Amino acid sequence: MSLRAGAPRSPIGLEDLDQFAKGGQLFLRHTSDTSKSQSTQTDDSGNFAAKGLVEGTYEAQIYVQGTNGMRKCGTLKAGDTNAKLVMVP
Repeated sequence: MSLRAGAPRSPIGLEDLDQFAKGGQLFLRHTSDTSKSQSTQTDDSGNFAAKGLVEGTYEAQIYVQGTNGMRKCGTLKAGDTNAKLVMVP
């Protein structure tokens, strides 16, 4: 699975978003039971693995330091492989 920046629509440029997508802290929040949420780190290419997710759908957000904090970047389901999340400012 991987995370990449989307088209910039704010003062934060695409290059800045790519910086956070690579080596960033990704939070996966279970949409129907937030106690089942977890976090993972992306690697230097923006790839990540989330193991042990319980069945269901997760909203993905990445922490962007120096801004308002979290940026939504899509949803995924437990068991998805090769998911592509797009971080939009």
